[in-house]
Amino acid sequence: MGQKALTQIRLWKENGHEAKLFLITPDSIEFQDISLSSYKIYNRPPLLRVLLREVSRTRAMIQLVKQVREYKPDIIYLRYGLYCYPLHHLSSFAPLIVELNTNDFIEYDNQGKFNGIYNRLTRNILLRPAAGFTPVSYEIAEMPENTYFNKPYQVLANGIDVKQYPILPPPSNLSPIISFVGSPASSWHGVEKIFPLAKRYQDLRFDVVGYSAEDIGIIPPDNIRFYGFQSQSKVYEILSKADLALGSLALHRNKMNESSSLKVREALACGLPVVLASKDTDLDLNNAGFDFILRIPNRETNIEESADQIYQFAYQMIGKRADRKLVAPLIDQSVKETSRLSFFNQFLK
Repeated sequence: MGQKALTQIRLWKENGHEAKLFLITPDSIEFQDISLSSYKIYNRPPLLRVLLREVSRTRAMIQLVKQVREYKPDIIYLRYGLYCYPLHHLSSFAPLIVELNTNDFIEYDNQGKFNGIYNRLTRNILLRPAAGFTPVSYEIAEMPENTYFNKPYQVLANGIDVKQYPILPPPSNLSPIISFVGSPASSWHGVEKIFPLAKRYQDLRFDVVGYSAEDIGIIPPDNIRFYGFQSQSKVYEILSKADLALGSLALHRNKMNESSSLKVREALACGLPVVLASKDTDLDLNNAGFDFILRIPNRETNIEESADQIYQFAYQMIGKRADRKLVAPLIDQSVKETSRLSFFNQFLK
């Protein structure tokens, strides 16, 4: 998401606007031209750790809000996250547009009882004074918890700057190599669903990025390779050897059925055919039959039920690539940011 924000800032500037990124994080960030407010994560017993983290986060947020006020913006664009005092004060400086990027009820429930309850108690503090919303899916836009506020909104799915991605020529594999990019902290990626597929079809090979074998906790089949976290150039190298890519396989665990996954967009931009296990906000609404996209159901048994389809699709995609010219207008961030700026403009009037 950090790269998405930087690309947004760049595109807004290219459209003739002044823009600045304000960020609060516990991590070390090397991005240039941002205002950074840091907070600490303490190595303490759970309850004390949470309390100390929130005290530190509040101090950092006070600093960030002060910096935003001094910047004197005409519009403030905020990605929704767990509320921290005094974040709601932003709405008193300029119209506040909030990006809704997940089912936050489920996501924060999955992070632990404290985060789940805290989010439910505090989300109204932030969302009620907002001027408008930009949900990343129609499913999120239509959640009763969001329509309750009766705010103007525009659905804008996640996008990427397509021209920044290399078109990778198809490899000359005799049997398919399938790539998967995910994160150990994201249960909805469903990496463990790959295992029975790999055991069933020993001639397939799976290259898994973002996980180590230790992250999985069980001995994987021999035809799965784990690469752990990698640089972008290394990811391109891994993708260049693959015949297709898997999207997230378990979005149903977040009680969601629609997404706009960045890793799917990145794979398509590089030319890889993809397997989608949920509705895609851009791709499902704008096409009915790209032959380089395989759609399977969004449920726990989807891989088991669709194993033969995936196997046949993998062999069909050997030596082929997705047509980037067809998908670029649907997923390109420059198109989306033009629409976002138009949405902003109504609040300036």
